[in-house]
Amino acid sequence: MNSWKAITAHIGSMRAYLIFAAVLFAAGIYSGAVLPSVQSGLNGQLAQLERIAATLQQSANPSLSFFIVIFFNNVIKSLLVIYLGLFFGVFPVIFLVMNGMILGYVLSREFADIGFSGLVESIIKGILPHGIIELPILILAGAYGLKFGTYAFRFIGQAVTPRSGLSAEFKFFANRTIPISIAIVVLLLVAAGIESTVTLWLAGM
Repeated sequence: MNSWKAITAHIGSMRAYLIFAAVLFAAGIYSGAVLPSVQSGLNGQLAQLERIAATLQQSANPSLSFFIVIFFNNVIKSLLVIYLGLFFGVFPVIFLVMNGMILGYVLSREFADIGFSGLVESIIKGILPHGIIELPILILAGAYGLKFGTYAFRFIGQAVTPRSGLSAEFKFFANRTIPISIAIVVLLLVAAGIESTVTLWLAGM
């Protein structure tokens, strides 16, 4: 199961969960982009992120500081999304929707400030270089967390209507998340490297 072919095959079997995770993320983007009530609640979070970015920018080695913070933040959150999904999938749902909201709000503010052409340039320079890796990973982690959540409901159902094989099925799935998690960490390492170098360089042009 540790081969790349086996990993991609298992991801392919998660198609329904990947689609649902993408829908949740897209719903978050829409909400953050158009709903004033959501936008007002995100101002504090964005202000905090901006303060963190300003602090890192003033460090002795901004690229290294950004890399460390981005990498560990993304890895910890992604792994928590997967394994805390076991608690009925609540954490993956919140994670996907909230991240979508933040992205949607940022894009809407950029559009208001610099217009459509400026927004396209901002996406190409500020999101696309690392986002082409990071955003699919976000969806992937959310999908596996949601799948874990279904087992919580199924185990409750088994207490009412006993069925054989569920424990073995769960163990099989849990084992499969190990190489997936390793792949996620490696890809997030690459994404953090791009975001802390290429993206920062493009953003400063």
